[in-house]
Amino acid sequence: MRSKSKMLDVAMIPGALARRLLPLAAAAVLVALAPVAALSFDEVEIAGKGVQKGAIIGISRDEIKLDQTGLQRSYPVNEVRGVTFEQEPPELKAAKRFIENQQIDMAMENLEKLKEEEMPSKAIQMELQFYRAYCNAQQALAGAGDVNAAYQLMARFLTEQGGANSHHYYEACEISGDLKAASGDYETAAKAYGILARAPFPDFVKRAQVLQGRSLMKQEKYDEALRLFEAAIAGPAGGSGAAEQQLFALLGKAACLGAKGQSGEGVKIAQKIIAEGNPSDAKLFARAYNALGACYRLADQPKDALIAYLHTDILFYGDGESHAEALHYLSKLWREVGRADRAEQARTVLRQRYPGSVYNRVD
Repeated sequence: MRSKSKMLDVAMIPGALARRLLPLAAAAVLVALAPVAALSFDEVEIAGKGVQKGAIIGISRDEIKLDQTGLQRSYPVNEVRGVTFEQEPPELKAAKRFIENQQIDMAMENLEKLKEEEMPSKAIQMELQFYRAYCNAQQALAGAGDVNAAYQLMARFLTEQGGANSHHYYEACEISGDLKAASGDYETAAKAYGILARAPFPDFVKRAQVLQGRSLMKQEKYDEALRLFEAAIAGPAGGSGAAEQQLFALLGKAACLGAKGQSGEGVKIAQKIIAEGNPSDAKLFARAYNALGACYRLADQPKDALIAYLHTDILFYGDGESHAEALHYLSKLWREVGRADRAEQARTVLRQRYPGSVYNRVD
């Protein structure tokens, strides 16, 4: 037999007493609802798990701690795909959506409307600081800004604005390396990338090895680069991004083999990744076709190299660094096959679209 409810039935109480208890009952309801109204609904998007809601109670370079109705969980930074604070101004939220859609100029317009000193918390202020530096970096890397100025802005976030304790720390270090690489300072770029190797995540370690390997290739240190690529290929595949980094490492290996006179083996590696990969991954395919082009170019097969680089130019131009590299070599290869007009066209696009690219300063 079910027990009767113990809820207060005001209708059963004499009038005078009821008038005294009604305000108390209303207050009790308000007290009961107060914790619900005070709940925070910050959001943390986790790879493979979707958006997790709760109150962010801790942030470090390695993890984000979330209180989900009294249950505390920690999420590693390498699995975090996005963070939204409940109290973020709408302009900041809009900027993040534009960034997701690679509409950097629109994101910057929203960020410029905000003042750091008016942010409701230090954490949100740091979000604004990071995304301003991020957008400046992306504009510079795309050829629409000064890479050195963008590097200084990101360095300020890391050193003066508390970025070393932010969940954006490793991403900020990587972008710093990208900016240094874009300016041709590959040694400093490799040092910035090396910070990722100290992260407690195997996929970040692989990413560091791939990025450092590319920097060494630019310095023509092919044996050292190859060792790093091999380490990334052979290491543990922990983390959601590890498999992708192994593919990038294989492409780095292919390009190194081409530079070391083993173009045939390099071509096989690049072709296998192209055959088995998903063309919607524009960055992977741009690098794959560039690696294929490098192998053909170094094997003195200019027509095959042209076709490979044209894939990047026509189909996978969204990755600015890879596109600039392809345009640089197309300008040489077109001239080699007797098409000076196409060579000049490629050179013009490179200068106009990527004026700050290092490929405008090399032969």
